[in-house]
Amino acid sequence: AILLSVALLWLAAVILIGAAQRAVRPAWPFVLRQAIASLHRPGNQTRPVVLSLGFGVFLMSTLYQAKTNLLSQLNARIGQLHANVAFFDVQGDQSAGVDSVIRASGSRLEQKVPIVTVRIASINGRPADSLIADASALAASTSGRRGGGGRGGGTPFDGGRGGRGRVYTRDWRATVSDTIDSFETVSAGRWFGAASGGGAEVSLDSALAPRLRVSVGDTITWNVQGVTVSTRVTSLRSVDHNRIQPSFPVVFSPGSMDAAPKSWVYLAWAKDARGVAELQRSVLRRFPNVSSVDLTLVEQTVQALLTKVTTAVQFMAVISLCLAVPVLFTAVAATRRERLREGVLFKTLGATRRQVGRMMVAEYLILGGLGSLAGVLLSIGSSWALLHFLFKMPFSPAVLPAIAVSAGMTSVAVAIGMLTSRDVFSTTPMVALREA
Repeated sequence: AILLSVALLWLAAVILIGAAQRAVRPAWPFVLRQAIASLHRPGNQTRPVVLSLGFGVFLMSTLYQAKTNLLSQLNARIGQLHANVAFFDVQGDQSAGVDSVIRASGSRLEQKVPIVTVRIASINGRPADSLIADASALAASTSGRRGGGGRGGGTPFDGGRGGRGRVYTRDWRATVSDTIDSFETVSAGRWFGAASGGGAEVSLDSALAPRLRVSVGDTITWNVQGVTVSTRVTSLRSVDHNRIQPSFPVVFSPGSMDAAPKSWVYLAWAKDARGVAELQRSVLRRFPNVSSVDLTLVEQTVQALLTKVTTAVQFMAVISLCLAVPVLFTAVAATRRERLREGVLFKTLGATRRQVGRMMVAEYLILGGLGSLAGVLLSIGSSWALLHFLFKMPFSPAVLPAIAVSAGMTSVAVAIGMLTSRDVFSTTPMVALREA
């Protein structure tokens, strides 16, 4: 990625030099024409300045763009959690009691989710043992074609050790629901409805269906603690599992699991930290088997981590700036002698110090602006790639911060250029000619 960025910045510098050779028009002001001509004259500093300045902007802006998007996504997902305490492993005969305890404490019940533990017995009439054998043979043939048993790609449903066959033998935590959640969308088939035609139905996560090698219309028979239940796949769902909410790869239609043993997950909202602690004590005192989690502690832990990430990114941005400045100094200072001769020549021909200064400012404004623009565009592309391919999150460019970084680095380029060229203003033509 770094080599590609350097190559693209070098290409941007070459394009800038070519454009400068063709862009000048006689009607343009003298100062602007000379500033643009400086971009392509012999001994120009366009390539080193664009490389050093653009790469510094690229690093700073990439860090900021990625950090901003990650933090906004995480903060949004934390904000979507309308509960501050969760209770797990609530058994069916304890459900009414937990309900009454939550309401008696003055807390609010936000969500009540049933959980059914199931295992695949057969798919389209083929038993799980036969499916496991097919999956093992397919995995062996795929490994052979790849030249050995290296690590394969995976999904959240691969199940770790056991490869493809593990998906048919593991226990699945499923739920029963008549509504689709806001973080889910039906990608194939239809959601449970009145037109079901009777019979038990099931909806699968669209990432799980290829692992099971099933599609809409197939039949899956489930083993529910020794009892088999046959269902038909009527929909596939795209599920955002990164949400801080209960999500399930398998959802059964209402009525299909009425007789199955279930446990429940409760999400509740207490008015404050003291209310959370009192609610936990009240539930656990009456139902010792129930587990609870204070979600405010989870949120505080995440926020503390995000604060550390922000500090680290800011530190890296400062380091990037500190490294870019001396490199830019070196790049500009390398052409100091040519710039001195050029400035003296202009003064000999009658140019004033103000005109020479304006030429230099215009040149460094163009160099700094285009170098910073190239760095910002590269950073947006790299940040999108990071969010899309690595973090699996949507990307939204932070335009105003990018403009601020670009403007700041352009100002730094102008300041460094004028500082390293100060001899142009103080050296007289006679001194320069004697040195020549």
